[in-house]
Amino acid sequence: KLSAESFVSVGSLGSAQSVYVNFSLTNPAVSQSSQVTRAEVQIGYGSDLQSTSPVQFPALPPWNNSSPVLLVDAVSFTTKAIKQRTPYPCDNNLISVSFAVNVPVYCQSTTITITGLKNSPTPSTSSFALYTNALNFTASWSQDSGTVVLTTPPGLPVLSTSIYTVEFNLQNPSAAQSSPTISISGTLPGQTPGAIAPATMDKNASDVPDAYLGTDCVNGYGRTNESSPFQIRGLVFEKRSVGQMLPFPGVGNTISLTLQTNVRLVSNGFCPPMFKLS
Repeated sequence: KLSAESFVSVGSLGSAQSVYVNFSLTNPAVSQSSQVTRAEVQIGYGSDLQSTSPVQFPALPPWNNSSPVLLVDAVSFTTKAIKQRTPYPCDNNLISVSFAVNVPVYCQSTTITITGLKNSPTPSTSSFALYTNALNFTASWSQDSGTVVLTTPPGLPVLSTSIYTVEFNLQNPSAAQSSPTISISGTLPGQTPGAIAPATMDKNASDVPDAYLGTDCVNGYGRTNESSPFQIRGLVFEKRSVGQMLPFPGVGNTISLTLQTNVRLVSNGFCPPMFKLS
């Protein structure tokens, strides 16, 4: 809305002469319907000031690629996809997020929030590294809530309707689990902040490529949904055999084990693998 009345001075005009006025306003961040606009004419000054009664402008259809006065569109996500690179426990996972909005957004420091990536051991940070980041978002990561917050950089002219893709690394949980519900939302800063309505992200239902998973697993198992973020495969032995060298009393013996798991055993500081024999 206009925060104050706006006055425009004009020169001499004939009774049938039109006045054309252009001025600039910054639209609010929050969506709204078109605002009622009124006009009045004042002539003279001081005690001789005369004014017409305010006249409401009629609601006109959009013209010349314009729209009704101070109509502000609601912002929503038209693309909201997310996928992962690996379903292995404790693995360093590359998460890929793609999103787009329905209308251009001109608000400075717009934030995009992705939440639901729970149970990762990756510690929280306010300087979260991003890859494939054409728009130069800055990012933070909160471990407890499993939340990534993307912020558009200062001076960004517009968050357009193009599809934006960002990628980031998170350590996978150590225990088997189904992919959680992951949501995306946005905040539009302003005197009255606006919002991009929360939406559940779309997951890629296709399998993670065999080229990455490997082909050394001897038993069949369901790979459905393994490209959905934090869909973690349960650890099982696909090969397991044990034997000894000698059966003689009192002799030094050699025990041989053959083991094969259905996942890569990742050695890192979060969850180093260990075998327990009993």
